[in-house]
Formats: sequence, structure tokens, C-alpha cells
Amino acid sequence: MGIEQRLAEIIRAFHADALPSTVNSHVDLDITLCVLAHAVLTALANRLPGYANTTPDTIQRRFLETPGEIITDRDTITARLERRAYTPTLRQSTLPTVTTVTTVPWLGNRTLQFQYA
Repeated sequence: MGIEQRLAEIIRAFHADALPSTVNSHVDLDITLCVLAHAVLTALANRLPGYANTTPDTIQRRFLETPGEIITDRDTITARLERRAYTPTLRQSTLPTVTTVTTVPWLGNRTLQFQYA
């Protein structure tokens, strides 16, 4: 029952019932990417206080669709998110904070930081 519920969430959140691919290998890739995206959203939901059992479409609507800007310079990439009603939840989460600097090796060792407006 749990597996069927998760598949229903994937279909609803990622529109997997409207796949554009007609070739079997493309459909397999599309479904694989949908399952991977669901796993990433579940991991994000587990880090947000009070959202551990929330569906992926709710996480997308409340957190991933937050407007903002990405500022890049020679050494740093800054993701600045606009202020929203759910910003306090992001501040209380176990995500990297404004003072946390994460080095990304595959981006030439640039540092990544987050700012909540």
C-alpha cells in the first residue's frame, strides 16, 4: 500500500501520467528521474520541521517555487531567496545557514551560500 501511495504522489507531483516520450528507453529515463526527484524532495521534507510527511507537490509549492536570484562572482555563488510565509521554516531547518559556506568541487571549488531576504 505504501509503494502504491508513493507512486501516486510521483504521478501527481511530477505529472508522470503525461510523459512526452513514446520510446520505451525515454519513458524509463523519465520515470527514473521522477523517482529520483521524489527521493530528493523527501530528503528536503525530512530536514524541514513539521514537513516530514508532506507530499512532494506541497514542498514544491511552498519552498521550491520561491522566487529569488542567483548571484555569481569569481569565487562565490549566492542563492538569495525572497521573503515568504514559509521563510521561518527554512531558517529553523537543518539546511545550510547563511553563515555556512559549502565548497562545491565540481564548480571549480567555488563556495555556495544561501541568503533568506
